[in-house]
Amino acid sequence: MRTHDVTMEFAESAETDGGPVMGVKGKAQMLSVPIRFDIIRGVAPDYMHSVCIGIMKMLVNLWFDVSHRNKVFSIRRLVKEVDQRLSLIRSPNLISRTPQFIESHMVEDFGISVFYVIIPYLVCTEL
Repeated sequence: MRTHDVTMEFAESAETDGGPVMGVKGKAQMLSVPIRFDIIRGVAPDYMHSVCIGIMKMLVNLWFDVSHRNKVFSIRRLVKEVDQRLSLIRSPNLISRTPQFIESHMVEDFGISVFYVIIPYLVCTEL
């Protein structure tokens, strides 16, 4: 898992080399705040990056797709457990569509699934 210190090393290398390092393009402006700001733990996922440009869909596919089952980041072995836990979630009344299962097909309705299901599940439970 990426840490603040490792990300800072990537940022410094990116600024020195003039190109992204492991997806980091340089130092974020938030790092100039007088208090120590943890760039990894201090930034919440947002709708635009998570849903609109497809980052969360890409991550779910990387984590659960069978073609990546032998990669270090894969949690494919837990797909049945994740689906079982997803089946227990009751969505708020304002949501008309319920979360879909991962194993039957990759989650299609990411706007709902990302914020009400996937992120809370990954944050609040240990896999």
